[in-house]
Amino acid sequence: MFRPQIKILDCTVRDGGLINQWQFNDDFVRKVFVALSQSGVDYMEIGYKSSEKTFPGLITAHGSSVQRMTLKG
Repeated sequence: MFRPQIKILDCTVRDGGLINQWQFNDDFVRKVFVALSQSGVDYMEIGYKSSEKTFPGLITAHGSSVQRMTLKG
C-alpha cells in the first residue's frame, strides 16, 4: 500500500563521513545522489563537506553544515 505521508531519508554519505571525515570526492557523492534519486528516495543527508558546485541550487546550508536535500520536486 502506497503511503504518501511516509518519506525515505538516506544518510549514507553523512554517516559514512564519520569514518573518513567527509573526504568523499564529488564524483562519489554525485553517483550516490543519482542512484538515490533514481531509486525514489525522498531526501539525502549529505554531511559537512559537500560541494555547491556539484549540486548547484540544491543544497541548503545551515552555517557550515549541510543538513538535507530533497531529491524529488
